[in-house]
Amino acid sequence: MAGIAFTAGQTMVRPGVYNRYVQVSTPLYEGASDGIVACVLSAQWGPLGEVVELTTLKQAKQAFGGDAELAQQVFAGGASAIFAVRAGTGGTRATHSLNDAQDEGAVTVTAKYPGARSFVCTLTGADGDERQFVLSEGGAVLERIAFAAGGDEASALIEAGAASAYLDFARADSYSGSGALAEQVETAFQAGADPDVDDQAYADALERLTPYAWNCVCLDSSDAELHSALHSYMTSAWQDGHTGFAVIGEAVTTPLETRIASARALNDYRMVYVGSGWYEAGDVLVDGWRAAGRVAGMIASVPSNQSITHRTVSGAVRCAEALTNSQYVSCINAGMVVFSLSPSAQVWVENGITTLSAPSGEDDAGWMKIKRAKVRFELMDRLSATVAPMIGNVANDDDGRAAVVQAIQGLLRSMISEGKLMSDAAVALDPDQPPAGDSASFIITANDVDALEKVYFTYQFRFAQQ
Repeated sequence: MAGIAFTAGQTMVRPGVYNRYVQVSTPLYEGASDGIVACVLSAQWGPLGEVVELTTLKQAKQAFGGDAELAQQVFAGGASAIFAVRAGTGGTRATHSLNDAQDEGAVTVTAKYPGARSFVCTLTGADGDERQFVLSEGGAVLERIAFAAGGDEASALIEAGAASAYLDFARADSYSGSGALAEQVETAFQAGADPDVDDQAYADALERLTPYAWNCVCLDSSDAELHSALHSYMTSAWQDGHTGFAVIGEAVTTPLETRIASARALNDYRMVYVGSGWYEAGDVLVDGWRAAGRVAGMIASVPSNQSITHRTVSGAVRCAEALTNSQYVSCINAGMVVFSLSPSAQVWVENGITTLSAPSGEDDAGWMKIKRAKVRFELMDRLSATVAPMIGNVANDDDGRAAVVQAIQGLLRSMISEGKLMSDAAVALDPDQPPAGDSASFIITANDVDALEKVYFTYQFRFAQQ
């Protein structure tokens, strides 16, 4: 027998073995969350001001129409997910009317979202017991909706169309018929109008992204005023507890000295300024916000124990501009991301840096590098996520605070083993802020691991007489 059961504090009478058990809570150390990019875009389609999660380029094209250029670049950079918001206000939705066999308006068809899309529809004749409503645009079929032929076809189409990704179907006002619908062939919708998109629309869209966790945020614009608005947003988002980078880009048609000055003026480790670009096959130039989207995807997807410095740009065949050594130095000193050629003539990121070029106050030189800043962001996020479940569930006494210290130490050990922190990372109670009431303060000492980016060779040659 295992022994008689006892409860905590109970004193037994007989000599012997007594057993009880307790559940030991092992803190779960939150893992890193990489590969997530937030995007604000002025799309031709999609809900206004709503966050849409995308995991494939196909989803992006269906959700926002067109070729989804920004999403295309972000995914090409390696991102696994995008939180996207369509900026804009107003606009109108495309509409169309379907008549019955007596030429009476029976069904009103309305685009789900505002925008000037060129929708065309065909309503086929009966093929056995089935008819089809076919939606097209630019000669490409977007959707086929099958419904029962015969009887109350208006109701049948409305019911089948409830699952449409593009359209809303409704019975026309005052329509009481219950017969067949008239055929239509390649009939154009009454076009809608695009929403108004201004600086405030972008600012409002950015605010929608704040509750979501992401590594980088970018826009489908190289406008300087929007860059300023994004910078302001990052400052306020940081105050609200959001870590991450905003990645912006400037076209190579802007004079280099102007681009360098723009990067230097930002001087913020939360901002990444992509000041150059590259060409892809077919002499396609990728610069400005498109290059920023690619870099955002790279930053988000590359784990913080690696750097994007000298990471190749997929699909690039040559740099957009040939810079001299002194120009590269000027760009780096200003905090501007540019591109160069590897020894094998591949285009790669010259330097993985933020725009912080003149650290001051509590900021040190570590914040100047994307890799090191990402480690610090990750440490803050993972520590918060690890300790948050303990809030309100442990006492503010020696045992409770020891449990918090244990959880933090476990995470620090994890990040040390991942090659993100040096081995001297530690946590201790803040001696200047003693615990009181419901509050306790801790000091986390953590040195992030840098990447090897500069190698110096000293050659010692000697002429030897043979």
